[in-house]
Amino acid sequence: MSAFFADRERRKLAWSLGANMLTRIPSLAMVFLVLPLLITGLGQERYAAMFAALALGGLGTIPMAGNGIFGVRMIGDAASRGDHEGEASAFLSLAIVNFSLGFAMIALATIIMIARGNGAALVCVALLPIVQGMCNGTFDNARLAYNEHYWTAGLALSLQVAWYSLILLVPAFRHHVLLAATVFHAPITLASITNGVLLLRARPYLLRGRAADPRGMLRAGLSFGAAEGLVMGALGVVVIYLQATSTASVTAWFATQNRLFQMCLTPLLMILVPLGGFIRLKWAGAGDRRQRDAIKAAYAAGAVALIGMTIGLSVIGPYYARHWLHLEPPGDVGLLLPLFALFGAITFYRCFAAIAYLVLDGVWLAHRVIASVLVAGVAALLATRFLAPVPTFSVFAAGAAFLIVAALSQSARHTLAGRPA
Repeated sequence: MSAFFADRERRKLAWSLGANMLTRIPSLAMVFLVLPLLITGLGQERYAAMFAALALGGLGTIPMAGNGIFGVRMIGDAASRGDHEGEASAFLSLAIVNFSLGFAMIALATIIMIARGNGAALVCVALLPIVQGMCNGTFDNARLAYNEHYWTAGLALSLQVAWYSLILLVPAFRHHVLLAATVFHAPITLASITNGVLLLRARPYLLRGRAADPRGMLRAGLSFGAAEGLVMGALGVVVIYLQATSTASVTAWFATQNRLFQMCLTPLLMILVPLGGFIRLKWAGAGDRRQRDAIKAAYAAGAVALIGMTIGLSVIGPYYARHWLHLEPPGDVGLLLPLFALFGAITFYRCFAAIAYLVLDGVWLAHRVIASVLVAGVAALLATRFLAPVPTFSVFAAGAAFLIVAALSQSARHTLAGRPA
């Protein structure tokens, strides 16, 4: 054990993992205290409208998703060589691309929300995920490149506790739709901004370079971003689609399942994200055997997570919605099982990609994941002519789950075949 912690980077990894696990404690309060208070305070219609606005804003983060992955690779590569100029160039490129895209998405989301007849409060709700995406994608990913994710986790824990206290103690945070929505994004956004200030204070040279090729980063990040965004954005599209075609209770049920899934997914990413940053720093010096072992471990972890997430949420999700929020399932087990299978497939993808995108040629995998979601989307679009909204989504979920798992398996075989045993 002492030999393991003799390596400074391993000690930083252990700090990151421990701090990340602590951030999950407030999530229990979210599930058992905050969400029931919000649906009671807002009512089903405003609760559903809030999540639909957040879903639209979440779609606005799609163009930024891949830049963070590519930024971690660039900053991490430069840091491993001790190249401060390269670190600054990569950081400034990442910041320019993320904030430029973010402000463009803010303008677009505002126009869409106003065109749909939403008031100022819901317009602002839709902007919350985009602002968080700008800050997370820049400052938190820069920390990750240095294997210092414990800063992000520690700040997030403190601000989550403070913000959840406001929800419990101040009635306005339970009854006003904008204040209620801040519980999902304000603590993490403020943590990211604070994280950025501390990062630049510790490494002021990051602001002294020049952005070398932000257009190149944007192009390279588009493939990663499209895959990440389509996979997670599809869940947001579903909530928006159901709000337009179904009842408030159906939309609220699906929105709640999505939120539970994201809460369950986050602990896994809290382990894999800092682990990916650590592997990124060590990858160049590892032999073929160690690299193969890392790829196999990422695939095996994803496969286990696929099974656990599918079975676990198919039991816990409906039970929680019924007994805590008084929301009945909008169909039988056979109709809703594809939703939970999709949750499992997305978990598989995020587990494998957390490692693969940082150390491999992830474009190959990203293109196949994009194709999987698009093919399933076309199938669902055709199904709208014959099926009701919930069965239509089941067609999409079943198709996307199967194709994503197939793409991941093919990617693992393709990668291992290129490395000698």
